[in-house]
Amino acid sequence: MATYKQTKFDTSKYHSFRPTYPDSFYEYLIDYHEKGILAGSKVDAANGLRNDNQGTLLDVGSGTGIVALPLSQFFKHTIVSDPSSTMISQAEIEFENLALSKPNFNTEHDIKFKVINGEQLHSQIEPNSVDVLTAAECVHWMSPPDFLNSAYTVLKPGGTLAYWLYCEPVVRVINNGKSQAENDEANAKANAIFMKYVYDDPRYMGSLWDKGKPEYRKFLKRCNELVFSDLGDAMTLKRGGLPLPTTDNDVVAAAAAVPTPLNHKDGFKNEFKFTDVQLTLLDQLHSKFTSEYSTAFPDGGDSSSTFESKQGKFYLLHDAQTKLNILPIEKSMKFEQFKRYIDTYSALHTWRRIHKSEIENGDQIDMLKLMFDEYEDQVDFVDDTDVVVTWDSMVCLARKV
Repeated sequence: MATYKQTKFDTSKYHSFRPTYPDSFYEYLIDYHEKGILAGSKVDAANGLRNDNQGTLLDVGSGTGIVALPLSQFFKHTIVSDPSSTMISQAEIEFENLALSKPNFNTEHDIKFKVINGEQLHSQIEPNSVDVLTAAECVHWMSPPDFLNSAYTVLKPGGTLAYWLYCEPVVRVINNGKSQAENDEANAKANAIFMKYVYDDPRYMGSLWDKGKPEYRKFLKRCNELVFSDLGDAMTLKRGGLPLPTTDNDVVAAAAAVPTPLNHKDGFKNEFKFTDVQLTLLDQLHSKFTSEYSTAFPDGGDSSSTFESKQGKFYLLHDAQTKLNILPIEKSMKFEQFKRYIDTYSALHTWRRIHKSEIENGDQIDMLKLMFDEYEDQVDFVDDTDVVVTWDSMVCLARKV
């Protein structure tokens, strides 16, 4: 996050090459929220957000407005917030461009911009004033209990909390005339090269990520357990040596056997009430991310599984094509475009600052060149190679009681 706050960071490049989310996901999110409104208030469907553009959207960690821009069409009021003034400045430009393309936009929609971090939303936003709170690709930068405390404060009763992120990109070659076995081998090698330069080899990006990146699995797991208390309680029981509840009745009985709310090391008690939780995790390569939740499933998460209780459902997926994958993020592109995406990584920019003098003197080859030369040498991926990039993802939707 510190890298993105720098005034010299190229926010326009960031906005151009970062993945965007499909319209189908935004439709799903609005449907989820409207169903909650109708169930809670029994109002006529004609009064929903989709028709009258009512309500308030708060987008946390907005960056350049990647989420706020498309979602703002569903709301009368939109608050675009980010701790980086540099990002907010670019978001203002993107909204100005949107208004130019839609002449009535500024009269139909009220857009406000706030420089604020996700743990302090309540310091600038009225309690019980937000209908939908979104946080895309940013929860891992925040303290889970502080974020949830602040989000819970500003959400209206029945309001929707939605946070999600895309995780590691999985690259697959297409249309190259080789056999499936040959492509499978090349794809495995390509993803190993990605992990080497991005995480595993300390000479490169692995040790240079800002605080949130290496912590994001732990932070997300804590945040998910706090929102989805039945899941957190069940995992705690399993870790304590007790049998894992496998049916809805077992979950209720097990939760009743816990004498006090789930306590976490940070002192946060599971006192915030969310219901209708929908937690979905796509992990195509059975990575370490899955093992964080292995105790919630009888098979350790080796296959696609569902944890269910009265509070909600947790779907663990390994196949990006399943209908349960509500956030499909996939792009067909030339490999050169994937290179431009990697060029937006904050750790790469940190590495370049550290090695600036060596690069300028010719004593150090730029890391991006080293990485993509290795792709060419080992798997024959060059700029013109056709690839499909599919991002793993995690989505949590929940409703404030």
